[in-house]
Amino acid sequence: NNKALEIYNPTGSTVNLAGYELWRIANGGNWSEGEGNAVDLSGYGSISAEDVFVICNSQIAEEYSDDCDVAGTDITYYNGDDAVGLAYNGTLIDAVGEAGDDPGTGWDVAGVTNATKEHTLVRKMSFTQGNTNWGSSAGTNGDNSEWVVFEQNTFDYLGSHLDLGDIIGCMDPEAANYNPSATAPCNGCCLYDEDVTIYNI
Repeated sequence: NNKALEIYNPTGSTVNLAGYELWRIANGGNWSEGEGNAVDLSGYGSISAEDVFVICNSQIAEEYSDDCDVAGTDITYYNGDDAVGLAYNGTLIDAVGEAGDDPGTGWDVAGVTNATKEHTLVRKMSFTQGNTNWGSSAGTNGDNSEWVVFEQNTFDYLGSHLDLGDIIGCMDPEAANYNPSATAPCNGCCLYDEDVTIYNI
């Protein structure tokens, strides 16, 4: 159940979510089925410039839940062979996976077999528009894919869209685990020494 979808706004302006929907195709099929399973994002406000909107499974582990803007929608009931798309005013504008026959276990991405099953996909910062051509989006290796494939439950990048060359770590000099080499903040990883009385222990 540790599943989440993150939508990134790469523009310099706030984007209102009115008219946006998430579609899901289960085990093969076409996007009209996905439209029938639509999750309407219109009631969730907007995404600020260069910010993200995160939709999580309602049963996501508590340690990952702080970055969730919404939890509990049907869109996160996917497995490796379920395509998921972002649509605007009824037109598909971005997708992970594709319509058609059930691919089996999952789709290959960046040369990784079944990468859409039990992996974490993070889009490269250089791609700032949606792509409904899954073949070109997935690519055949790490160089021509729009995605970087990480191990399952890699949540370091959830809640922000960072350059994958960044070093993620605690950037607070007051923290016990301050990392002066970090170029991007971690999500709640900073640790602080506290004076604690024996009574409180």
